[in-house]
Amino acid sequence: KQDSETKTESYAQIRPTNDSQEKNIYENDVTIKNSVQNHFQVNAAQDEAFPFVHYSQSGSTANTKLPQDVYSFLFVSKVGSPGFCIAILTFIVQIVIQSCILQGLLEKPEGAPFANPPSDVNPIVRLSQALAIVVAVVTQQDIFDSLGMTGLVLDSSEIPWMQRLLSIILRFIVGVIGLFISLLIVIQSNSAIELFKDFAAMAFVNNLDNAIFFLAKNGFVSGRLKRVTLTVVETTCQSERKKGLCHIASIACPLIAMFSVWIYVAVQQKSGKYMSKSYTFAYGDPSVTWITYHNGVYEWDGKQRIGGRPVYYEKNEVANTPTGVIGYCDELKRWTMDVWNKTKSETCNTCDFFLMSPVSEDYDITSVPISSWVVYNGAQTQLITLFSNECQLEWSECSFGGWCNTNTDMCECKEWRCTSFIGPK
Repeated sequence: KQDSETKTESYAQIRPTNDSQEKNIYENDVTIKNSVQNHFQVNAAQDEAFPFVHYSQSGSTANTKLPQDVYSFLFVSKVGSPGFCIAILTFIVQIVIQSCILQGLLEKPEGAPFANPPSDVNPIVRLSQALAIVVAVVTQQDIFDSLGMTGLVLDSSEIPWMQRLLSIILRFIVGVIGLFISLLIVIQSNSAIELFKDFAAMAFVNNLDNAIFFLAKNGFVSGRLKRVTLTVVETTCQSERKKGLCHIASIACPLIAMFSVWIYVAVQQKSGKYMSKSYTFAYGDPSVTWITYHNGVYEWDGKQRIGGRPVYYEKNEVANTPTGVIGYCDELKRWTMDVWNKTKSETCNTCDFFLMSPVSEDYDITSVPISSWVVYNGAQTQLITLFSNECQLEWSECSFGGWCNTNTDMCECKEWRCTSFIGPK
């Protein structure tokens, strides 16, 4: 009886007296259970990773976690392990994709300026370009992470310092190339919709390393890589408290560089630098003699614009006679060609037309498909020839009949070529 009373008293002492105590006991049991499971998972990964690596550094320090992307595998994985190989393979795939994109963006016609920006863009596109630059910089996590981890290269750790340096360099290279591609996309864009479509595609390429880490962490790749991601998540780094300055520099420097290039291009566009000063126009219907009479060279004086687009006048005009005019009708959103009778009207109305292009907001008339032009009665015509007379290379095509005068940067006829050249005489 005495023993029974003693057991009852002891049981009463350890038995939870309320729900709060019972809940605390349950949580402690769960914590112990998870710790044991993590212990065995890490031990199983010791053949390929360094579990729970702690980096130490003297001075004022702060505990931080490794970035959750595949390049962090190089901080915790041995050379030749699955984690190491996946990190290198991901870098190769990203570089190959970025190289293909760069090749397409850097292709340009002979004599075109670097990156081949459009002649000009409207204010909505200009605003979209500025916002796109800000978005590209603040979302470029690879550069932030690489600069923030430079203090860990020479710290004491089980991982060789060269392997840690490799992780930082690969991440930085991918980030810098990604920003350069984003800048080219911004410079070449002439439509807000196309601009953000291209940015969405670039976001996928830039975040490929994060996507692979996510798949591995959730067990979609292999169990071994899942254990490596666990090691990355649990790894603690102690670094000096200088991340604030580093983060500011990693944002400010790319922003300043990209906005400087963007502003330079915008100024050149507004000044008409990228607009052609001379075009050759020819209408091939001999029955409309009053238009074919005005076939020839049309030039822009560098000043007059309508809707931000240049107005081109027939070069070899005769005094007191009608002259050909090619311009933009802002009301119709179309390029037009007509004959202006200066004796009847002091100003030229580009919305009065004989020929009209399809709806377009391009600032370069040659960007509009010639096959889609129509005459005043709505009939479609393919009898139009229109090309720029400007050139910068001596072997430029110049309509296959002229040659490029590199002193004037204009196509000209030369000797026997004049018989087939329809440009400036």
